[in-house]
Amino acid sequence: MNKFALTVENLTKIYSNSKNKKQNKALNELNFNVKQGEVFGLLGPNGAGKTTFLSILGGAVTKTSGKVNVWGFDLDKNPRQVRASIGIVPQEVNLDAFFSPKKIIRTSSWVIRSNKKK
Repeated sequence: MNKFALTVENLTKIYSNSKNKKQNKALNELNFNVKQGEVFGLLGPNGAGKTTFLSILGGAVTKTSGKVNVWGFDLDKNPRQVRASIGIVPQEVNLDAFFSPKKIIRTSSWVIRSNKKK
């Protein structure tokens, strides 16, 4: 049996504009698995949904539908455990001069930890 570090099933995110009633589907039924020890990357053009996906994984954005599972923790049932199992590193340096180094590390690392135990 393969243990998956990350499982994503039919993940969809729709942003709605209340002014013009238009909807923008940022993620359309995204599906993939990452096995324990596997290295993967998210590649795609601007607007492909990479940041939206990572924001959902990190808890900054709420998904519209679908399932996300990190190290056996369901994002809907155990969001704190999912967030504790990952870390987020932003693309750009955006350090807040008023944050302590511990606070900066706590709020800005995005790496799925392969040694996380349940």
